[in-house]
Order: sequence, then C-alpha cells, then structure tokens
Amino acid sequence: MKTKQEDAAFGCVGVLSREEDVYNHGLTKREYFAAMAMNGMLANSYSNGSSQPLSELSYSQIAEFSVRQADALIIKLNKEV
Repeated sequence: MKTKQEDAAFGCVGVLSREEDVYNHGLTKREYFAAMAMNGMLANSYSNGSSQPLSELSYSQIAEFSVRQADALIIKLNKEV
C-alpha cells in the first residue's frame, strides 16, 4: 500500500451537530511525520547528526529539516520491498 503525504494520518472523525455533520481529517501523514521528527530532534539537542546543537539553529531550519525527514520517510515507505 502506498503512503500518500496528503492522506489523513488518522481515521476521519465525524462530529454530529444540530445544524450539520462536520468532518475533521486532522493532520496529513506528512504533517504528522514532520511533527514526530521535530519532537525527536527537540528532545535531543544533538539529534541533527552534527556537532552543532539545535539551540544554534533557527526555527526555520529546524522546521525545514523536520519536513525533509518526513518526505524521506514517505519516499522510503513507498519503495518496493
């Protein structure tokens, strides 16, 4: 089964209100994988594979690295075994 970055990370949850049904798909798989990568990096200040602590990186650099890790995981998951 292919992993599409735009697919919902979790099943669709329906919320019934008096006016209408509201469906929230939540995070995409790409967003979820990036958040998990960022969480891991921030928990370990040297987890970016270099001797430079994450505290010396900008927020933008940390976010970019997290998204690149998420994209790499999606590509790897889609490779034939």
